[in-house]
Amino acid sequence: TQTQVDNAKSTLDAAVVTFQNSVITTVPVNRSILNAKIAEANTLYNNATEGLIPGNYATGSKATFLLAINNASSMNGNTNATQAQIDNAVIALQTAINTFESGKVVVSKTALVSIISNAEAAYNSAIEGTSNGQYPTGSKATLNTAISNAIAVNTNLSATQAQVNAAVTSLTNALTAFQNSVIGVNKAPLQTKINEATTALNLASGNTGNNAGNYPQSAVTALTSAI
Repeated sequence: TQTQVDNAKSTLDAAVVTFQNSVITTVPVNRSILNAKIAEANTLYNNATEGLIPGNYATGSKATFLLAINNASSMNGNTNATQAQIDNAVIALQTAINTFESGKVVVSKTALVSIISNAEAAYNSAIEGTSNGQYPTGSKATLNTAISNAIAVNTNLSATQAQVNAAVTSLTNALTAFQNSVIGVNKAPLQTKINEATTALNLASGNTGNNAGNYPQSAVTALTSAI
């Protein structure tokens, strides 16, 4: 009947309107990456210790890092934040993480290892006695004590850069005093320098050329001649 037709039309009209109104007008903001980055930053922050020993972080750096974490958390909690704002918050927090990690204390012991090696070589080759080229009785024991003290600092995983630097200075002075105590002509400092120059020259082995990180052949020739 006409009534049935009209009712069917009305029902379909309503279904069309409902369908049209169901279209998604905004894309949900994806916060998963920001959530993960905030969790990563919080773990790093909570496990970090400020100080001077290797693995510590620079004094005051945790406060700066926490501010960056709080800013990211605030943006994450903003229900009106756009995807662009969330993405920028991820980038900013990653930058803060990188900056914080770059402030981790790293102690260089290269100079200490080098002077220990030189001192041990001098100790092992030295002979105590009263003849030319020999060393006064007891001088090797004194040098050995200085070497042992330097080794203790070198093997100390908690040693600060200041302690390492002090150990380098102390052993250098002890080695110099030992070499200067030799009876007759003192060639020990020259031999030490020859050893250092030879070690430096070895860096150029298979690494000569004109590219970045290479050693010019002319420089290699000059140092070889000097040695």
